[in-house]
Amino acid sequence: MLLQIYYQPVGILLQLAELCNAFLKSMKINLKQRNVADLKQGEKGIIANMRPNSLYLKLLEMGCLPGTEVSLKLTGDPLCITVGGHDLSLRMDEAQSLALVE
Repeated sequence: MLLQIYYQPVGILLQLAELCNAFLKSMKINLKQRNVADLKQGEKGIIANMRPNSLYLKLLEMGCLPGTEVSLKLTGDPLCITVGGHDLSLRMDEAQSLALVE
């Protein structure tokens, strides 16, 4: 009885981990994919996709659309990027949500 009570939460955690992995695969998110934060100063890349987060809609409205060229102007935190002829300041975690075409 005691072992059964102990193993139930462990089983639930394993199921949750499997669901999270299935979700990431369904969203086609590659956790090792290069992102805007990996760019070097002056380097350019093309946005492939974005990880869903609280700024998803705002980044889209600011021109960070898949297929758009982005270049890194200044490094540090925040980063300064150029998208569609406009300069944007992004925090490091925001820049990491923008995946690049490999």
